[in-house]
Amino acid sequence: MRSIGIGHTEMTGSGVIMGMMRIGDLGDAEIRGLFDAARSTGINTFDHADIYGGETHLCETRFGDALSLTAKAREEIILQSKVGIRPG
Repeated sequence: MRSIGIGHTEMTGSGVIMGMMRIGDLGDAEIRGLFDAARSTGINTFDHADIYGGETHLCETRFGDALSLTAKAREEIILQSKVGIRPG
Protein backbone atom coordinates (compact mmCIF):
# COMPACT_ATOMS: atom_id res chain seq x y z
CA MET A 1 0.00 0.00 0.00
CA ARG A 2 1.36 3.38 -0.95
CA SER A 3 1.74 5.80 1.97
CA ILE A 4 1.35 9.57 1.93
CA GLY A 5 3.11 11.94 4.32
CA ILE A 6 0.79 14.10 6.43
CA GLY A 7 1.91 17.72 6.32
CA HIS A 8 4.83 18.63 8.52
CA THR A 9 4.45 15.59 10.77
CA GLU A 10 6.03 12.16 10.93
CA MET A 11 2.63 10.58 10.27
CA THR A 12 1.86 8.70 7.07
CA GLY A 13 -1.58 7.82 5.80
CA SER A 14 -2.52 5.01 3.48
CA GLY A 15 -3.01 5.77 -0.19
CA VAL A 16 -6.52 4.34 0.12
CA ILE A 17 -8.94 5.78 2.68
CA MET A 18 -11.84 3.72 4.01
CA GLY A 19 -15.11 5.64 4.18
CA MET A 20 -17.29 5.01 7.23
CA MET A 21 -20.47 6.64 5.94
CA ARG A 22 -22.59 3.46 5.93
CA ILE A 23 -21.64 1.74 9.19
CA GLY A 24 -24.43 3.20 11.33
CA ASP A 25 -26.70 0.18 10.91
CA LEU A 26 -23.97 -2.47 11.18
CA GLY A 27 -23.35 -4.61 14.23
CA ASP A 28 -20.15 -4.44 16.23
CA ALA A 29 -18.80 -7.67 14.70
CA GLU A 30 -19.42 -6.36 11.17
CA ILE A 31 -17.65 -3.07 11.91
CA ARG A 32 -14.71 -4.92 13.47
CA GLY A 33 -14.60 -7.19 10.40
CA LEU A 34 -14.43 -4.20 8.03
CA PHE A 35 -11.78 -2.54 10.17
CA ASP A 36 -9.67 -5.71 10.41
CA ALA A 37 -9.94 -6.33 6.66
CA ALA A 38 -8.86 -2.75 5.95
CA ARG A 39 -5.93 -2.94 8.36
CA SER A 40 -4.79 -6.27 6.89
CA THR A 41 -4.46 -4.64 3.47
CA GLY A 42 -2.48 -1.68 4.83
CA ILE A 43 -5.29 0.85 5.15
CA ASN A 44 -4.72 3.01 8.22
CA THR A 45 -6.88 6.05 7.35
CA PHE A 46 -10.62 6.14 8.03
CA ASP A 47 -13.01 8.87 6.89
CA HIS A 48 -15.84 10.16 9.09
CA ALA A 49 -18.18 13.14 9.14
CA ASP A 50 -20.60 14.38 11.76
CA ILE A 51 -23.60 13.79 9.48
CA TYR A 52 -22.77 10.22 8.41
CA GLY A 53 -25.56 7.86 9.40
CA GLY A 54 -28.46 10.31 9.41
CA GLU A 55 -28.23 10.99 13.15
CA THR A 56 -25.48 13.45 14.09
CA HIS A 57 -22.28 11.58 14.97
CA LEU A 58 -23.93 8.13 14.59
CA CYS A 59 -21.18 6.56 12.47
CA GLU A 60 -18.41 8.10 14.57
CA THR A 61 -20.04 6.74 17.71
CA ARG A 62 -20.59 3.28 16.20
CA PHE A 63 -16.94 3.14 15.08
CA GLY A 64 -15.67 3.99 18.56
CA ASP A 65 -18.09 1.70 20.40
CA ALA A 66 -17.49 -1.30 18.13
CA LEU A 67 -13.71 -1.08 18.17
CA SER A 68 -12.79 0.15 21.66
CA LEU A 69 -9.20 0.61 20.49
CA THR A 70 -6.30 0.54 22.90
CA ALA A 71 -4.08 3.63 23.03
CA LYS A 72 -1.40 1.75 21.04
CA ALA A 73 -3.88 0.65 18.36
CA ARG A 74 -5.29 4.20 18.15
CA GLU A 75 -1.79 5.55 17.46
CA GLU A 76 -1.59 3.29 14.40
CA ILE A 77 -4.59 4.76 12.59
CA ILE A 78 -5.64 8.15 11.24
CA LEU A 79 -9.19 9.42 11.55
CA GLN A 80 -10.10 12.16 9.15
CA SER A 81 -13.36 13.98 9.66
CA LYS A 82 -15.43 16.77 8.27
CA VAL A 83 -17.57 18.83 10.63
CA GLY A 84 -20.28 21.39 10.25
CA ILE A 85 -21.66 19.95 7.02
CA ARG A 86 -25.24 21.02 6.49
CA PRO A 87 -27.55 18.97 4.29
CA GLY A 88 -28.84 20.73 1.15
